[in-house]
Amino acid sequence: MAARQARLIKGGSGLTIKQLLTMGGLAMAPALGLAQPPSFGVGITAGTMGLGITATTSLSDQVNARALLAGFSLDTDGNTDDIEYDASADILFAGGMLDFHPAGGGFRLSAGLLYNGSEIDANGECNSASCEVGDTLNVIQNGDRVEGDIDFDSAAPYIGLGWGNAVDRAGRWSFSFDLGAAYIGEGDVSLRCTQVSGPPGSTAACNMAAEEEERELQEDVADFEWYPVLMIGAAYRF
Repeated sequence: MAARQARLIKGGSGLTIKQLLTMGGLAMAPALGLAQPPSFGVGITAGTMGLGITATTSLSDQVNARALLAGFSLDTDGNTDDIEYDASADILFAGGMLDFHPAGGGFRLSAGLLYNGSEIDANGECNSASCEVGDTLNVIQNGDRVEGDIDFDSAAPYIGLGWGNAVDRAGRWSFSFDLGAAYIGEGDVSLRCTQVSGPPGSTAACNMAAEEEERELQEDVADFEWYPVLMIGAAYRF
């Protein structure tokens, strides 16, 4: 018996002291409340934020840190009061959030801060003898242009809930669902005119009409301070 204990301590064909300490530490870890080594996962998402990529790491058994980069572009055109408009929306969000898994499973509550680089631009050109801007008739002439854009707060706090754990050790692949909202604030509307033809001073008259239209649009976008977020995704754990 003494000889066997000596082999265990010294090594030989038995366990080394290092192995015994490692086994003992692993056995005591749950009792001491020690977390497992961090796990890391990357994923892709699609939804109202556009296409995106995510990177997730575990901070504890119930809390993960998640980084997100997502966006999309949308172009459209149309005709309003004989003004041909080309409009584009560039949506971009990037930042990080914390995912709290209260039961340690897939369900999560999320909160974070995102950078909002989104903006909306529109350019219009009068295609008739004269065109209306806002409620003012004949304020610009053929070829004159009206340009506008909407900018938003660059910092967008996010809150939401969802399902999925990209660093769950139960498997390599996981799927996710997010439902939430990002606060983007009241959009800042700007409209302006560019005179190409027409009598001198027509640009000033157009800008006065554009200011009236700008105020009306500002009131409309003030109702959309929260950007709705609906995303689905898949992730792989390394």
